[in-house]
Amino acid sequence: MIMSEVSADILIRSVSASDAVVLLDLYQQCEDFLALGPIAEASLDMVLSDLQHSAAEHGNFCGIYLNDRLIGVVDWIPMMPAEAYAFINLLMIAREHRRKGIGYRVLQCIESLILADPAVKGIKTAVQINNEPARYFWNRQGYTVIADPIQNEDETTVVILRKQVSECRTM
Repeated sequence: MIMSEVSADILIRSVSASDAVVLLDLYQQCEDFLALGPIAEASLDMVLSDLQHSAAEHGNFCGIYLNDRLIGVVDWIPMMPAEAYAFINLLMIAREHRRKGIGYRVLQCIESLILADPAVKGIKTAVQINNEPARYFWNRQGYTVIADPIQNEDETTVVILRKQVSECRTM
């Protein structure tokens, strides 16, 4: 179980299927983000599918809590053994809490957790090409595009971004 204090008022902690109803409420607050993908409307099936996908990939699916209120989720795979890279699958924050530095602070915390493993060479993520605010966010955090856009099975088009360990450890 993951539990990490980001700051005095922000906590990251593991969530599970027993938290699905609360997670659904958060997903509904993020439907502007979901609308960029193939399914714009949040559902309990979507939440459970994300949790199951994370578990199947040996990921860490966590809630982001501000003063004990769920305001976001973050999901990452600590290390993909074939590549020695971690992968951040999802960083989603409710609209009313965006652009306040929370994503930045959460990412710093996640990077620290990931880099506790000295075998990790860097961190990757994927961003939909139609999500300009997210692309801007990741670029500002030192992540750079490493390949041409690819189309996923769900027909979203993404770019893969990477941050090398040397860039992570100097922050």
